[in-house]
Amino acid sequence: MTQNFNDNSYRYLNDDINNLVCYCLPVNSHTNIYAQWLRQHFIDKSESMGYRGYDTSYDDNYHRRSTYFYIKKQGANHSDALLIMRLTGADISMPFPFESGIHSGKLKYSLSHRENIIDMNTFFSSGTHLRAGFQLLLTAIGSFAKTLGANRCFGLVDVNQAKIEKFYTTQGGLLPSTEFPNPIHFSGYTFHETPNGTRNDVEWRVLEWGTEEINAYSGNVVQYELEQKAGN
Repeated sequence: MTQNFNDNSYRYLNDDINNLVCYCLPVNSHTNIYAQWLRQHFIDKSESMGYRGYDTSYDDNYHRRSTYFYIKKQGANHSDALLIMRLTGADISMPFPFESGIHSGKLKYSLSHRENIIDMNTFFSSGTHLRAGFQLLLTAIGSFAKTLGANRCFGLVDVNQAKIEKFYTTQGGLLPSTEFPNPIHFSGYTFHETPNGTRNDVEWRVLEWGTEEINAYSGNVVQYELEQKAGN
């Protein structure tokens, strides 16, 4: 049961000014029950926004080799995650997530270099402390990505969610990929359903961080460490 899970040992970065903590949780036999709860929390949130078709059996291929980052208020219950992001590295045995998508009718994108890349899957759980939490989250992600030697990070955003895309771009430096510019969809996986039962696949835009963004956000770790020292 998740209520018995103690995540104190997974604390990764503190924001003492805003009283926030970022946790880094790799999926393994010890953490999987809680990691599944984090994923289900996202699925429930997505369904409340009208998204359908999330297939956990297919997603398990990525979930099992992922690391979850999430933000909580300091001292909050483990189930009070404000923001969640999942990182998944490339694997030669599976397509990179956006390589499974279809664009321009029936085409699929293909990465020419699969090494040193990471998929960033952002799960927004709450608008509380959104700006401060998002900056803490991306700083942790940048630091982690740099530690892994990643030079590119990719994410997806619903093309019909202009406000969310603008937030990603202005607050997170996630820009539309020039190499993979056309929106993609996953046939039968994440769709909207109209009142008469018609299913419309969600169109996703590929967003990207390059080395410059990774270095910039990883460099912010120093500021959080200085704030923590100042508070001691």
